[in-house]
Amino acid sequence: MSKDSGGNSKILQVARYLDTGKHSQIQIARTCHVSKNLVSVIQSVMAANGWTAADVEAMSEESRKQVFKRTDLPERAEKQPSIYAEPDYEYYCKELLKDGVTKSLLHEEYVAETISSGKIPLQLTQFKIHLNEHLRKKPYSEIIAHRPGEETEVDWVGDCAKWTDPDTGEVMKAWLFAGILPFSGYGYAEAFPDMKLPNWIAAHVHMYEYFGGVTRVLICDNLKTGVIKHPATDDIILQSDYEAFANHYGIIISPARVRKPDDKGHVENLCRSFETHILAKMRNFQCFSLEEYNREVRRQLDIFNARPFQKKEGSRLSVFTEYEKSELIHLPSVPYEYFVKKQAKVQNNCCISYGKNYYSVPYKYIGETVTLKVFNDRIEIYAGADLLCRHHLITGRTGFYDIDNTHLPPYSSRYGNWNSERIKKWAQEYGPNTYEVIDRIFRSGGAEQRYYNGTISLLKLADSYSPARVEQACQFALKGWKHPTYRNIKAILLAGQDLKYNQIPDSRNIDELQPREEKSHVRGAEYYAGKKDK
Repeated sequence: MSKDSGGNSKILQVARYLDTGKHSQIQIARTCHVSKNLVSVIQSVMAANGWTAADVEAMSEESRKQVFKRTDLPERAEKQPSIYAEPDYEYYCKELLKDGVTKSLLHEEYVAETISSGKIPLQLTQFKIHLNEHLRKKPYSEIIAHRPGEETEVDWVGDCAKWTDPDTGEVMKAWLFAGILPFSGYGYAEAFPDMKLPNWIAAHVHMYEYFGGVTRVLICDNLKTGVIKHPATDDIILQSDYEAFANHYGIIISPARVRKPDDKGHVENLCRSFETHILAKMRNFQCFSLEEYNREVRRQLDIFNARPFQKKEGSRLSVFTEYEKSELIHLPSVPYEYFVKKQAKVQNNCCISYGKNYYSVPYKYIGETVTLKVFNDRIEIYAGADLLCRHHLITGRTGFYDIDNTHLPPYSSRYGNWNSERIKKWAQEYGPNTYEVIDRIFRSGGAEQRYYNGTISLLKLADSYSPARVEQACQFALKGWKHPTYRNIKAILLAGQDLKYNQIPDSRNIDELQPREEKSHVRGAEYYAGKKDK
């Protein structure tokens, strides 16, 4: 025995354990503190040469290292090709995208195909290991947890969307809706003026139109706009309109469990990404309307979806287009639309009032009650089941008119109980200044019906302040405004500016030309003296 062949040699220790035949390679590797690969090499060389531990002990340490080199194993592997049939992993990954296909089913098909080739198929465990390793290198690795076209996750982004009106400098706010397909990571974003139910449903409709199809399951948060009740041990109660939306598209709404954000972890991560890649990028964006802001949101969204993955091939867009888009359910022929029903009376100006704005109706329905269907972007007006007209819904402002000239009667200035000629004739009774204010209002442009309410309200101020004060207030207003309105005249009367300017006595429902003293009703001493004597 050589001097350096002592019991401290790792190779010799492994050889002795192998000689017993009672230990596995893993157990020997752990006990001797060596790699499993080295144990495998020593066992292979000893078996090939018929050596025992005594033969290894007779070698010097240098000879052992030379004989049991780890490079021997790959060389032998090259000389001895594997007898196992190599699966076509790329094919099996794509097959796994299809409904009902599992790894076990694919293994069964693989075994049946390889038996006839004269090679030995891999066992199920090894087949799954190699298939998963192949999946991790692909952009659709989420297939391990999600199927294409199966789920959508939705939520509101925590930070507000903001933009600056370049005319007024006012900072406008909106709320950003986010939706994602977990399989591909393909996302959707759109800003809305509020998070109420009409916009919540409209966001879903627009999202599925952007995707070009519908998923089977929709996972949302427990927002009161959509979920009324989510008990732990009872049925989930959805808002009726939200449930009607789900039935229209044939999807299942599955709210996340209360205080379990991981149930919709993909959209939570997407919201954080949108805060950086959309909201932060657009922090200095200037525009005139929400529609203009959303056009820029769509541009940034398309850039986000097309951005390459950092650790794998492709992008959200490429994975969605190649693997997921074809798995979505087709959109219904008619999209779902949320609306509110209201009743309204058609006024003398051929308009109905909704949200402090006015919409015209054909003149023959003046005085009748009609039904309004108010959608997210328009308003429809019905007489019974007959659609009379529709208008674009005015939002974000009040006091505006949307008048269709075809709704007005011929010679409308002479039609009905009220018209411009009658109102101006009434104004003439107050004085030339009142007539001038009313005439300027009607000459502002557009259909005269839009001015009926305002001019009549101006003249009816005389019920509270007298025609003389209205006339003097109009005279004062004409010196300060080119086109005075009802609000200007009322403000002058409330502040008493007409009295200070014209020194008019504040008398109501009396002859304005008489001094105030002459209309006094204070009883003198003679009255009370006479009463005492009597």
